[in-house]
Amino acid sequence: CASCHPSIVASQKTTPMGATAMHVENSDILHSHPKMNFGFGPYRFEVKTEGDKTTYTVTDGKETKTAPLLWAFGTGRVGQSYLFKKPDEKFYEARVTYFSSLHTLNFTPARALSSAKDVEEAMDREVGVAEAERCFSCHSTASTIAGKLDEAHLVPGVRCEACHGPGAAHVASMSAAKLNGESPTDLQIFN
Repeated sequence: CASCHPSIVASQKTTPMGATAMHVENSDILHSHPKMNFGFGPYRFEVKTEGDKTTYTVTDGKETKTAPLLWAFGTGRVGQSYLFKKPDEKFYEARVTYFSSLHTLNFTPARALSSAKDVEEAMDREVGVAEAERCFSCHSTASTIAGKLDEAHLVPGVRCEACHGPGAAHVASMSAAKLNGESPTDLQIFN
């Protein structure tokens, strides 16, 4: 898209849709709030960013669990939530979210706890495969290949092709029109 529509692509990346999901190292919120804390009963939650690494830690004073955050969802207009993986390679959602109105952490919406049996329960909740596919399909582009989440090749944020469909046919039509001396405005935008 960028080769023919550079200004549209450049501005689209900065829109809320374009910035709705990102790797944590690209989160302006995490870089501008390098250490955030939240407390709940005996549990202390911390999200700490140093360079391009962000760690999520939960402790009750006796036991501590830490995980590197991988994905940030949300632009921060309201909030930004976080996903990470454990050694089992499944996705987990942090129980805390950054809220712009608070300028710090609080419970992730619909994930507040009234109690927790241990640090593990206080820290996160597992995000099943189907739910992860739904999250990424709304917050990124080209996230699924053959019906499965393709984290390695997805494009963070909602880009042109998420709404307009794959651009390869459009590029081929426009290239063919130029070669034939036709006006691209006479052609369909997308096939």
